[in-house]
Amino acid sequence: MIGDIEALTGELDRVRREGNLLESLLRLAHLPGIEEDDLRVEALDLIAQLTRSRAAFLFPLDGTGRVLGPPSWSDPAEGDGATMALEDAGEWARSAIREESVVAAEGPLSATVVRGLEPLGDIHRLVVTPILGQGSVVAVGGVLDKAEPYTDDDRRRLPILMHSLWSVLHHTRMDRLLEGVSVEDPLTGLANRERFDQAAKIEVRRADRAGAPLALVVCDLDYFAAYNAVEGRAAGDRVLRLVGDALGDAFQRAGDLVARLEDDAFGLVLPATEPDAYAGIGERARVAVEGLSLPHPSSDVADHITISVGTALHEPRSSSSSADLLAEAWKGVETARSAGGNLVGGPLPGL
Repeated sequence: MIGDIEALTGELDRVRREGNLLESLLRLAHLPGIEEDDLRVEALDLIAQLTRSRAAFLFPLDGTGRVLGPPSWSDPAEGDGATMALEDAGEWARSAIREESVVAAEGPLSATVVRGLEPLGDIHRLVVTPILGQGSVVAVGGVLDKAEPYTDDDRRRLPILMHSLWSVLHHTRMDRLLEGVSVEDPLTGLANRERFDQAAKIEVRRADRAGAPLALVVCDLDYFAAYNAVEGRAAGDRVLRLVGDALGDAFQRAGDLVARLEDDAFGLVLPATEPDAYAGIGERARVAVEGLSLPHPSSDVADHITISVGTALHEPRSSSSSADLLAEAWKGVETARSAGGNLVGGPLPGL
C-alpha cells in the first residue's frame, strides 16, 4: 500500500513538472523579440534538467528526410551547428528511419553508436526519439549521460517532452495558446520580473556565443517604504513610474532591457557592454534618477528620491550564470546602501 502511494505521488510530481515545462515554453515563446534559436536552447536546457541529463539535443530533418541539422543543444558551447547526412550519423539517428526510440547505456558508447555527437566527448548513456509531424519524422531529439541508467519510463517520457518542444516552436495555433500571458509590469509598463529573468538567462547564453560581455544592473530606491508611509501609495506609484521612465530614457540601445523586479527595485540587462564602458553604467542609472529631483522629505540620504545601485559583468564563456550575476548586483546594492545610499556599490571582497 505504501509503495503504491509513493508510486502515485511520484507520477503526479512527474506530470506536474512536465506541465510546468510546457507552460514555461509557452511563456518563453511569448517574450517580445525572442528568436527561435534562443527558445530552442532554453527549452532543451529545461528538458535536460527535467531528465537529469548532462545535455539535450534536437536535430531537425530536412524535407528530403536525408539530412540532419543544423542542431540545437541545451548548452550551445558543447555542440556545433553543422548539418549531417543521415547516412553519416551513428546508430542514435536510426530512430529517424525506424520511427522508434533508441536507448543505449553503459558506455563509453562506440563511435558507430554516437557518430555525429562527437563534440560532446565520451558518451555513456543515450536516449533518442523521433519527432513526428503530419505523419512523418520531422526531427530527432535526445538526452544523454544521466547519472544513473535511463529507464523504460525515461524512454516513454522523452517523446512527450520533445513533441511538446516541437509543438511550441511550430504549432500554427501558438498565438491562441499564448493569449493572455503577460510579461509587462502593469504599473510602470516596463518588463516584469519573469521577462527579466528569462531575458538575463538568454543574454548570458548569447554573450557566450558572440564573445561579447554582458552587464546586469540592479537599482533600489532609498528609503522608499518611508516615502510610501508618509506620502501615500498613489504618490509612491507615481514615483515608480517616473523612475522607470528615467531609466528607460537612459538605456535605449537595441537589446537593452529595463524591468521592474519587485516593489521599488529595477533591473537592467545590457548586452554587448564592453569593459571600458562598464564602469560608468551604474553611475548613469544613479544620475538619471537623481536628475528627476523628486522631493523625498523622509529620506536619510537626501531631500529627493535616490537609488542605490549594484552592477555585475559577465565575461564571455565564464562560469557565471544569470542568477550569479543578479546575486552579485544585489550585493553591490547592499554595499552602496551600507555606505550611505545614493551610490554605486564598489568592488566587493572576494569578487
